[in-house]
Amino acid sequence: MAMKKCKDCGAEISKSAKTCPHCGKKQKHTGLTTVLIILVILLGVGVATSINDTTNPTSSQTSENAKATLEKFNQIQTGMTYQEVVEIMGEEGTLSTESSYSDQTMQIYYWYAKNGISNATISFTNGVVSAKSQIGLE
Repeated sequence: MAMKKCKDCGAEISKSAKTCPHCGKKQKHTGLTTVLIILVILLGVGVATSINDTTNPTSSQTSENAKATLEKFNQIQTGMTYQEVVEIMGEEGTLSTESSYSDQTMQIYYWYAKNGISNATISFTNGVVSAKSQIGLE
């Protein structure tokens, strides 16, 4: 049987023990759930840190018809490929976050509207749209 030390009293206990039989303290378990929570937090931090004034496109960087709009956003459907989304949006997206776990890959791209603030964020899992969100698109 695999053993570990209780973090409170230091006694040797089973790794699967939910409470220490010596001091009665609940034992915290790490595992796949913890890894997934950390992954989600890292993805969120990646999105938050990548969206700032230095990454907002200016009108000189892209043409007006290549800007994100609510009409374009509404055409994007779950299961579409990145290239299909690029064709709708009129330009390549900006990669915000990329991660992989086991046989799963995830990329998050964003596109800005002409005001440089409103944006569309599209998540791709294994190369296809898995989620989308937008803020302030008209």
